[in-house]
Amino acid sequence: MAILINYLNHTKKIAFLIAIITTSSLFTITYTKNLQNKVDDTINLLLEKQSIFDEQMYLLQRRYQLLRDIISVEDAFEKDELILEHAQLAARFMALRHNLEALPLSPEERRLLEQQIKSTRMGYNVQDDLINKSIEETRPEHYRELLNKVYPVTETVYASIHNYKKFMEKTTRDTISSAQLNYENGWHFIFTIYIFIVCAIIAIFIWAATKKKKYHLELEWKATHDNLTHLCNRGEFERILKNTIDYHDRNSVNSIIYIDLDEFKVVNDSCGHMAGDLLLKEVSNIIKSNVRTHDVVARLGGDEFGLLLMGCCQSEAVEVAELICKKVHEYGFVCEGNTYKISTSIGAMEIDDSTANINEILRRVDTVCYTAKTSGKNRVHAFSYDDESTIRRIDEIEQADNIRSALRENRFVLYRQRYKNLKPNLPPACEILVRMLDKSGKVILPDQFIPAATRFHLMHEIDKWVLINTLDYLSSFPDDNTIFNINLSNQMINDEECHDFIIKNIQDYDVDASRICFEITEDSAIANLDKTVDFMERLRQMGCGFALDDFGTGLSSFTYLQQLPVDALKIDGSFVINLSATSYEHTFIEAINSISKSLDIHIVAEWVESQEVLDQLVNLEVDYAQGHLIEYAEPLIPCTKQLRSTG
Repeated sequence: MAILINYLNHTKKIAFLIAIITTSSLFTITYTKNLQNKVDDTINLLLEKQSIFDEQMYLLQRRYQLLRDIISVEDAFEKDELILEHAQLAARFMALRHNLEALPLSPEERRLLEQQIKSTRMGYNVQDDLINKSIEETRPEHYRELLNKVYPVTETVYASIHNYKKFMEKTTRDTISSAQLNYENGWHFIFTIYIFIVCAIIAIFIWAATKKKKYHLELEWKATHDNLTHLCNRGEFERILKNTIDYHDRNSVNSIIYIDLDEFKVVNDSCGHMAGDLLLKEVSNIIKSNVRTHDVVARLGGDEFGLLLMGCCQSEAVEVAELICKKVHEYGFVCEGNTYKISTSIGAMEIDDSTANINEILRRVDTVCYTAKTSGKNRVHAFSYDDESTIRRIDEIEQADNIRSALRENRFVLYRQRYKNLKPNLPPACEILVRMLDKSGKVILPDQFIPAATRFHLMHEIDKWVLINTLDYLSSFPDDNTIFNINLSNQMINDEECHDFIIKNIQDYDVDASRICFEITEDSAIANLDKTVDFMERLRQMGCGFALDDFGTGLSSFTYLQQLPVDALKIDGSFVINLSATSYEHTFIEAINSISKSLDIHIVAEWVESQEVLDQLVNLEVDYAQGHLIEYAEPLIPCTKQLRSTG
């Protein structure tokens, strides 16, 4: 948006300059045209005056010639004709003078015209006398005397006209020269305007390009740096890390460090977010001051930092990490008069040929950082292929990624394990189990992905998938009166949104709720007892049942039995697998069975794998038996069928 606004602003400026060019051009063209018209009018006026002067000079010469003829002619009739022609020429001369007076004249022109009029008037008087004497037949010597008088006067008039003509010619030349100069100056002016505006446009484009480049550099910086600490952000850190891996020199080593603040949440919650931001800035300064200028320091998110140490092996990276750990711990953050001791958990790892993937590198170094935190905080932990806890956590992280992928791609399958009724008149029942498929279709058992799903908070997503697809199956087979036992994780039980999700989908699928029994573990139930009881009561009102799974493993199993509205107890398999008539397990199950009967609760024994155990359970009057002796878990839908996804 900002780029568009800048572009529009530049466009406006350029359009303004173009408008100036256009206006200046029109002004100059109009000015020069008017100037040319003025010059043309002046020249036409001068030509008209010159024409008058030429004719007057001709008339003067002709009249003087007629005077000579009048004097020399003896025939009276011929003389009269010459006198008449002379008078007509005089009248024409006067008419031309009147025409000249009617034209626009400058002061100098009027002065010359007055001089011409005086000379002409004198000439007329002398010529009239000469003609009169000629008529009176004066003696010839008198003619010569009169002609001698007429000639100078005529020359004076002729000279005045000639001077007038020369003045007009000079005026014409000056006018044309002035007009030409003004014309050239006009085009020089517009050319100067053009040059100025072109330079202005070039300057605007240069300025705009410079500003655009600066703006792009600012955008690039903001896109690759953290606004708070001014360190590289996670995206830029991963880009540099990828380039380091892609162009790795086998003769050099590089290491990566992952830093996590231990007490950041305490400061953030106690002093507020502004104090938390200040703490992050100061910790980032401590980190930067203890690494080299060419090392890469980044804020990876929240209170986590990453370092890429160029040319450092793992032992050198550990030394740098321990120095940072020490410096941060020595630093006391003061807020509102209180001093908070800050510590860090740091993981360090060398980037070798076995880590060619940035996700794998970040996963490993994050894992060793987590190991440092779980080992007591304020310490550095280095990656080692012999560290079982680190390798196990790395496997869990990888498994968590696989779980997310399986959820997206719907790579889960429902299994069913039937119960054996050990008493008559009990409804058939089974437990719904889930398996994950890898991308090749191989079945992955729950003990391989449930721990990772629990650790990385993915169990509620798996529970939702199981619920949706079980409800879909129940709606497809409404005549089956089997009770389906569905496991719910602790994450599902303690999330009220998940409660609403369960209720809504049972209603949407319109299944008989009495066919559903939810299994919850004792630990999950007592983690938030009031919320769990409320949740159980809401579902029981719809007709659902509840079974308390793994019963007997808790320290207070019997204490909560009266508080939890359960319909069945599933005795943990550790009490069943080695059951005999004289064992402690026999006495324990007998006690549970006795209490359950008084509370009208059914008993289910897990892990039944031998006939001897099954016989003991019958003697103890247990209601249901479950285990490999009864049935191995089988796919709920034997044929290949695409199940529904919770998404």
